[in-house]
Order: sequence, then C-alpha cells, then structure tokens
Amino acid sequence: MSLQIEFKRPYLDSSVYIAAISLEAGRCDIARQILEAADHGNIQIVASTWVAAEVIKMKGETEPLSLEREVEIDSIFQNKQITWVELDLNVAVEARHVARDHGLRPGDAVHLASAIRGNADVLLRWDGRFKGLPKIAGIDICDPYWYGPTRLPGIGTP
Repeated sequence: MSLQIEFKRPYLDSSVYIAAISLEAGRCDIARQILEAADHGNIQIVASTWVAAEVIKMKGETEPLSLEREVEIDSIFQNKQITWVELDLNVAVEARHVARDHGLRPGDAVHLASAIRGNADVLLRWDGRFKGLPKIAGIDICDPYWYGPTRLPGIGTP
C-alpha cells in the first residue's frame, strides 16, 4: 500500500506484538507507538484469540518465550482497547475460504478472517506471506506504520 491511511481499527498480526516486546531494529518503536495509541484511546485494535496462542517465539529464536517475555505479552493482551475476535467455527470456515481464494496459509487466513469479522480498516503485518495482497474485502494489508506523533502525550524517553 503506497498511501498510508489514518486507521482507527487496525488488526495487528502476531509479528507486531513480537516486535513490541523485542528490540528488533526498525520495528519495535513502530509497534509500541501503535500500542501506545490504543492505550490513549486514539485507536481500537482488533485481534484474533489465535494471536494469544501464536505469539510463542521471538523472531529468529527456536525456544519459546521466556516467562518474563510471556508476562510482558500477556500484559499487552489485557489492554481494554483490544477487541478480541473469537476463533469460532464461522471464523474458521471464513479463514478456509480466504486461504483457498488468496493462497494463504491457515494461520494467516485466520488473521485475515478475524480482521474481516472485527471490521478492521487495515491489517498490519511484518511477514512476507501477505505480499502481493494489498487489499482484501476492503481491508488494506501492509507493513505496520504510525501516522501520528512519534511519541504520544505522557509517553517519552527518559
């Protein structure tokens, strides 16, 4: 997507949450800005309950999250500005359809079907499996970005 929209209901793929708790250069700050915007009530994040199961390893690591990292990600998931979409039979069937129609793996299709069910306006992801799919069912699909101030009021660096 070349034009960055001012989204209000972003769906965050698992890669965004992982970037938020890691020091991944070029990604951590963007992920945290999006989450901070939600903390301040500027946006409402949409997420699938599948994310809670999928966020198990940091990028490039083979071992599951440490207990410390798991507590950190669980605290992010407790944000009241996240609308959770249950992975029920209807979402699973929709995921199967979008997987077939767009050549997606099942997990990625669950993300897309959940974004559709949750009325997200954009699906933000850092994995390449959605490449070449700029928009599906009215949802823009792109790398994460933040369009607002680089730091929100009350949030700063020490």
